[in-house]
Amino acid sequence: MPITSQAKVAPYSHHITSFEKDDDKYPWDQRRRNRPEPLATYCTRPCACFGGLILLLLLGLAIGIPVLSSIIDTTTTTTTTTTTTTTTTTTTSTTTSSSSTSSTSTTTTTTKTTTTTTISKIPCSPTCNAEQLCVLGKCVGIGYLSFTLTWSRNGDGDLVVKTPHSKVICFNNTGPSSGTDQGRLDVDDQTGTGPENIFWSNSGPKPPTGIYYACFEPYNFNPNITNLSPISVTLNIKGSNNTFSTTVNFISTIKNKYDCNANAPNLLASYTYP
Repeated sequence: MPITSQAKVAPYSHHITSFEKDDDKYPWDQRRRNRPEPLATYCTRPCACFGGLILLLLLGLAIGIPVLSSIIDTTTTTTTTTTTTTTTTTTTSTTTSSSSTSSTSTTTTTTKTTTTTTISKIPCSPTCNAEQLCVLGKCVGIGYLSFTLTWSRNGDGDLVVKTPHSKVICFNNTGPSSGTDQGRLDVDDQTGTGPENIFWSNSGPKPPTGIYYACFEPYNFNPNITNLSPISVTLNIKGSNNTFSTTVNFISTIKNKYDCNANAPNLLASYTYP
């Protein structure tokens, strides 16, 4: 979703180099979302509760129809075609007064199965402008330089980019400002499969020249990332004259306190601009 207000609060230091997997020792990483109170908190009278439930039902119907439409737009269709080819060799027997010749028939059957999978594109509404790209139904900025992150299953993943001037851009330092070298995080997905996007707009200053580092911080996934429940993370980088794409598979939850560098255990890629 486009960035509005941030419920995540996680102060960090650009100079942190230590790595610790035990989040309980680092309460700064225990971010919490703003969650609505249970319905019972607001219902003190039966009539009020009944009226509230009716309103919720009507609201659910109003929301459900477009959501269902969205689901239809993302339906995956799989078609399987089986082709069978049979080759038969007949038996030939020849007998003469002096000899007898016979041959054995052979039947060969070959089966070929072809499976075609079609994934419908998720449209962006309203449509994206000339400086945006539609990714999983969301418009993300591109401009001079952009980093776009997606992942394979629902959860809250965070994109972290460190500039050549060691400025860190992520959910709690979205920019654009001098603290991000004018880069901006414009999309922060907290529940789905992305995207998250950091970019430098064509209407602003050009990105600093040098090496950029991009990392993946798995804030919250259920189930946790393990070898039994792995996750694939894809990073697409679009520069002024070239593009780069990489996919990294994680089989454990690796966090580095939003400190992205060449030696980070959750590093996805380094990229030299321009």
